[in-house]
Amino acid sequence: MIRWMALYRAKTGQLRSLPRTAINECADLLRITLHLATKPESPYRRRQIFHVGRRWVTFPMILPYLLYWTERFRRQVTSPMR
Repeated sequence: MIRWMALYRAKTGQLRSLPRTAINECADLLRITLHLATKPESPYRRRQIFHVGRRWVTFPMILPYLLYWTERFRRQVTSPMR
């Protein structure tokens, strides 16, 4: 899925927004984590904590993969056709 999103961004000229996407993802995770810490009245709190924790754990693993495919597709899209 990540690879195809990188290909889509390469074909539509949105590759420059990758650092902004990573920053937005971190900000979103921080916002959700803060919300969970300050609003304990949610009936699905344990499920939310699990999903946010999973996102925090997988984000550092997904980011290099995303960077790799973004750079690969950037080179393919910008290289002259043979």
